[in-house]
Amino acid sequence: MQITALGERTFPAQRPRLLFPRFRSLCRPANEQATLAEVVEWTIAELKQSTGTFEVIVVDDGSTDRTGQIADYLARKDSRVRALHNPAPSGFGGLSTPVFRPPDTILSV
Repeated sequence: MQITALGERTFPAQRPRLLFPRFRSLCRPANEQATLAEVVEWTIAELKQSTGTFEVIVVDDGSTDRTGQIADYLARKDSRVRALHNPAPSGFGGLSTPVFRPPDTILSV
């Protein structure tokens, strides 16, 4: 608290309480080279506003285009992005189970 020249009390601005202290976002693209970078960048921008620590996990689910290479590039560019690869499509459960553990909050995009 500070007191101004007029005797008014002022309080330092408080950082808003974060909705989720730790968050992992799962993105499972398959042949999404045209949209993957935009989706991951949008996800990062949104998570920065609502959570403290986060990670965006991109699971390339057997893509035959450049999706896996783009995921690797995004992971090199930003340490909060992790790229994982399935050699063939595996569906929702493929790699999601071993990467998430409590107290993570999970968002699938």
